[in-house]
Amino acid sequence: MRVSGEKVSISGASRAVGLGLTLLLGGLELGAVLGPWEDWPFSSAPMFARRQDLRAPVYYIEWYLRRGEERLPLSPQKHLGIGELPFRRGYFAAYYGSADPRHTAGHMAPADEAAFLRRQSEYCGRLQAAWQRRTGQPAPVFDLVVAEEVDGHRTLAIHVGVCDGGRFRRPP
Repeated sequence: MRVSGEKVSISGASRAVGLGLTLLLGGLELGAVLGPWEDWPFSSAPMFARRQDLRAPVYYIEWYLRRGEERLPLSPQKHLGIGELPFRRGYFAAYYGSADPRHTAGHMAPADEAAFLRRQSEYCGRLQAAWQRRTGQPAPVFDLVVAEEVDGHRTLAIHVGVCDGGRFRRPP
């Protein structure tokens, strides 16, 4: 770019670089939409494509720690020394996700019960080891709950499983 007096002149090379960068970014975004391919900022994730309202159900994955009759929500920061967002992202990225191969954010394969239990057991071992490293105490039993909320009110809570002794099992 050259500035002379009041005029701004952009060289042909600068225009070519700008055009090339625009085409590259446009092509990556088009690939994300057609892919589907998930990598920020190129996203075809459906959460960005539809409007949410309060009447639509929202689902939460919740971990609770249990000692005897006492049951408390797991606080990743307080109990494990990790922030809530990295804790949730790590769990969803590798252990709890869609088994549908068309899912835009990736998928877990295979989609059977035994594979699900193996992934959850691996996570249980890591969760309990993190607890022991952080507190120096034996890990409690952890309960995994999927909860549904509609219009700001909890409508459903399903006890998915129990993490105990480094193994995940379905509740009795």
